[in-house]
Amino acid sequence: MNAATIEQKTEQVQKIQSSGHVLQDITDFGSLSKALSQLGYPIILTDKPNDSITISLEVRDNNYPLLLDINKEQKTLRLEVQVGAISDLPESDPQSLASAALTLLSLNSYIAPFAINVYQPEENDTTANSPITLLDEIPLGHFFIKELESSIMSCRKAIILVAASLATLK
Repeated sequence: MNAATIEQKTEQVQKIQSSGHVLQDITDFGSLSKALSQLGYPIILTDKPNDSITISLEVRDNNYPLLLDINKEQKTLRLEVQVGAISDLPESDPQSLASAALTLLSLNSYIAPFAINVYQPEENDTTANSPITLLDEIPLGHFFIKELESSIMSCRKAIILVAASLATLK
């Protein structure tokens, strides 16, 4: 994200704050969608529009689809973005793979509140196709647009750090 984009996002947040929308609680997909639009994030249409919302985050000239999902039973908002796959890690020997896994594990302390997640491969699939994602789950209830923007900015920072680390592991 370049300085001009950060400045635009800051101006959008200031406009929203001055318009009184900051106190609008995000509790469902409708209010989440409205908040994302107010922040300037266009929603990507998916095959499951009632189950989650996806936006595109531009981070250092790359676009990362960020999935936002509301768990109505637990009253939480889950943010998840794929930053790579197991195939991005070195395969030369078990020690290299173990070192890469340790590096990813240690990154968790730097990217909080996000955490690195590696999914189990699908049946009849190889481990190499397992996605590496960043995941955060936030309790709803007094969760406003300002907190949403802060969570998205934290996600950007985590993407930068993890993507750079994945690039050095190759």
